[in-house]
Amino acid sequence: MAAQAALPGVPAPGPEMDILHLFWGSGWSCGVVLFTLVGFSVGCWGIAIARAASSDGPRSSRARFVDIFWEAKNLSTIQTASTT
Repeated sequence: MAAQAALPGVPAPGPEMDILHLFWGSGWSCGVVLFTLVGFSVGCWGIAIARAASSDGPRSSRARFVDIFWEAKNLSTIQTASTT
């Protein structure tokens, strides 16, 4: 943890401002909320990483659709080619 420069006339935070101290000093409802938020955060990061890792397939299908779109002469040709 980096040391913070003290402002003139403002005392440095003591050990009671430590994250763990604040957590253990809070009530049970605050703990439940914090654990819920951490759980949802981990879940969201997991989903984001999984989607980023598997995004190669949609990219290639998008490229194929763009090729079909520019080569087609009418919309029905695009529709039949994109559904297969």
